[in-house]
Amino acid sequence: MSINESYVDYSMDVDQSVRRRECDNCVGMGNSQAVQVTRKADGFLIYCFRCVKSYFIPDGNASPSQVKTMYKQRTKKKFDSKPVVVKLPEDFTEKLPPLALVDLYDYEVTDKDIKWFRVGWSNEHQRIIFPLYKYGKFDSETGWAVKLTGWAGKKLSSDDNKDKPKWSIVRQRDTKHVRFIAVPDGWMASSHTIVLVEDPISAMRVSDAGFLTIALLTTYLPDEMITLLKRGPREDPANVLIWLDDDAWDKAVKYMGKLGANGVPSKVIHTNKDPKAYGQDRIYQEVMNAK
Repeated sequence: MSINESYVDYSMDVDQSVRRRECDNCVGMGNSQAVQVTRKADGFLIYCFRCVKSYFIPDGNASPSQVKTMYKQRTKKKFDSKPVVVKLPEDFTEKLPPLALVDLYDYEVTDKDIKWFRVGWSNEHQRIIFPLYKYGKFDSETGWAVKLTGWAGKKLSSDDNKDKPKWSIVRQRDTKHVRFIAVPDGWMASSHTIVLVEDPISAMRVSDAGFLTIALLTTYLPDEMITLLKRGPREDPANVLIWLDDDAWDKAVKYMGKLGANGVPSKVIHTNKDPKAYGQDRIYQEVMNAK
């Protein structure tokens, strides 16, 4: 992540946060303001929501040029968000602690969902871990051919560390985009509706209602995803429904425009919250009404 003079704004109040453009680590992956800069009493905390790189720049009443020098001399964190070969955390376990289970149960995620999507826990990261897979062709004898491409980690709702992002994404270095795909029980390729959501829990909840759902895990719609949706389950464009929360309404409309420009029919489901906040009946009705 590179630094520029605007990252160290001394007019900011302590604990004030501002958003900046993408960092050099993920430049070109989108135009949204992905870097968050937070002024702390002893420096600046910089975090990129897209590539999950974070650094702390000590203050010490240094001038911006002195801070820039300190930044270049920093010691990077050992945690690698883009390994050559991605693996689940070394301490990954499918035995979730009570607080993690409460977190998931609050969103009506079932034990069956947890087992089906192999949701786990990492004590080192203090996060609920959602493995991310790339699905190959369906084989009637062996089932789906899958490859681990990364994982998404959600911090506990009870974790009050404001400097810790809610989600962190780890992806294999040769994989430009990752996504969480939730295939419902009994789903057939003839089911032409695909719902786009933002996070894995929302994807699991919509999938439970019987719809193929994809969590984008990003702040924009990748071209690779548009190609996938143009092909669709039946080798023609899918019927796409975009369901984000009210705060992301503008983003959902942009997604719809981008899909339409590429010949993919789509609609936006407009609710105050994202899907995981609603019960199963409400989720089903919202999707059916939008189809």
